[in-house]
Amino acid sequence: MPNTVVVQARPAKANRFRQLWKFRKWLGATAALVLLAFISYCNVDRTLTDEDRQYIHLYLPGVPEGIAPTLSFEEQIRLIEHAQQAVHKRTTGWEGIPEGQPREPKQLYLGRTGMCYDRSRVLEKIFTYLGFPNRHLAMFEREPNVHAYTTILLHHVSSHAISEVKTKKGWLMVDSNTLWLSLNDDYQPVSMPQLQQRYKHGETIHWANPIVTEFDNFYNSRCIALYGLYSRHGRFYPPYVSGIPDYRVRGLLYNFEQVGD
Repeated sequence: MPNTVVVQARPAKANRFRQLWKFRKWLGATAALVLLAFISYCNVDRTLTDEDRQYIHLYLPGVPEGIAPTLSFEEQIRLIEHAQQAVHKRTTGWEGIPEGQPREPKQLYLGRTGMCYDRSRVLEKIFTYLGFPNRHLAMFEREPNVHAYTTILLHHVSSHAISEVKTKKGWLMVDSNTLWLSLNDDYQPVSMPQLQQRYKHGETIHWANPIVTEFDNFYNSRCIALYGLYSRHGRFYPPYVSGIPDYRVRGLLYNFEQVGD
């Protein structure tokens, strides 16, 4: 009698389980792709456009693009101050650019008015043009006995938007509303992480230039500082989605840097 091979049919239950597992994997991959696409879609664009260059030439006539890396530290500081003064001289008003509208060098130059978040945006475009690495910094007043996340998400507190520029001696804070740079009395740049670390240990900073009283709670004490956050409401930059913060992913990563980097 010849040998016979008995083939058992796969139980229907096992087939269904395998199909369900494949569907879940497909669904998970699709959801991840959609999430990444949405994150990219909402990411604040820092591209320097031809129109930006046109108006930066009006702020800084005769200053060549990409010059910053060729300068000494002292020359870099003078150039940063020059850019800061040019923006302040042109924008004498203190009314913010309306939400849901562009806030680029053109709008600030023509409108001649803006708030800290408008000026810092234009300064960052100018610093990019000059060849300075730079990053956006949002600062919030620290509330006693309240967790930082609670303050940022739920509370209305005093806030401020500035820029940091990387010089040949390290990161330097550039205020957007006043002509102030974070140089200590030894003329060395102080970054926000360095500042927070000093205040955390009860140390003080002696600044080369005094702080305007309005901003004591950001520079002369500990505050809540977040890189890469442009707004909590989502209406400063495209796609202008209310409730989705304006952010830049690369900027957010700076929040994990170590002091001294």
